[in-house]
Amino acid sequence: MQIPISIRDTGLLGTRGLVALVTNNGTPVARLTAEIDVLSTPITVTAGHALREDADVLSVSVTNQVATDQPVGDLAWQLGTGSGTETIGTLAAGQTVTLDIPTTGLTSPGTHPWSLNLAMPDADAVTENGSLVLVDPAAVTALHQRTITVDGVPDDLSGITPIDLDTDGEVRQIPDWGGAADLGGDVWWTWDEDNIYLTAAITDNVHAQPGLNDTIWTGDSIQFGAVAGAPGEDLTGYYEYGLALTTQGPQVFRWNGGGGILPNGPVDAVDLAVTRDEATHTTVYEMAMPWSELAPFDPADRLLALSFLVNENDGAIRRGWLEWGSGIGAGKNPALFPSTRLDP
Repeated sequence: MQIPISIRDTGLLGTRGLVALVTNNGTPVARLTAEIDVLSTPITVTAGHALREDADVLSVSVTNQVATDQPVGDLAWQLGTGSGTETIGTLAAGQTVTLDIPTTGLTSPGTHPWSLNLAMPDADAVTENGSLVLVDPAAVTALHQRTITVDGVPDDLSGITPIDLDTDGEVRQIPDWGGAADLGGDVWWTWDEDNIYLTAAITDNVHAQPGLNDTIWTGDSIQFGAVAGAPGEDLTGYYEYGLALTTQGPQVFRWNGGGGILPNGPVDAVDLAVTRDEATHTTVYEMAMPWSELAPFDPADRLLALSFLVNENDGAIRRGWLEWGSGIGAGKNPALFPSTRLDP
């Protein structure tokens, strides 16, 4: 049997805990608890930069968050100097309607403001705004589609050009860096529908990792940051992760979870293998990260701002790092992450 219960409006939004006491002739017999999400409106409007057949678009989603049909008005949009209106109509329970607004005529490279206004018949309009950044295609790094096996033994990635840290990386705060034999290596980022993959073969003359969890950055490790879209479009919803071979085995730690989408702390959902060969002074990292760990990024949208670094510790303290991109080691700034594109 289901009994509907009305909750007093307190004006508080977000997740709320509810407690109910069940009595029989005045005697308590059970205690019920539940969590509910309180929304400001049953309709949400979101937008993000995406690629559709290699063309940049502003992808707009209008979603009915509740279990009843909801009438909505027209969606008025503005992107740069362009504007238009789209008719949505009634949204069924749980339905999402997606509209792709082309960027034809916008200056590239360049930053272009956008705004959305969804009229609601019986409530205030739902509005959103932001910026879309067009990047020179020559400055976008392609990430190729390739599934790997995470076992600490590099897969055959022939045909995919790695990021060569010796030539493509920048040494930071290591004044006595001794070249590639001191710290260097090759890194591959690949992907499939389920995961983003990292394969790294790092040359390091001394492996030292004294840290655990949130302190793994002080020892030999990899840190990376990622955010959906192009660099500079979202300055708060980025992710930052660390990968390390610790005294307790391989560890994954999250320092920033998309601006509150996921909690900070140790991560169990990521498959990580790290092996160290002292004879060759090589540390191999292999990682499979479900796309859910970068929510709300959708691989179908293809654009991902991505930066990473390799921390260096030779047994005493963290000497510095070797980075591809920026926005992590010297300060957190996702606008400095390089632009990448998911390719077949």
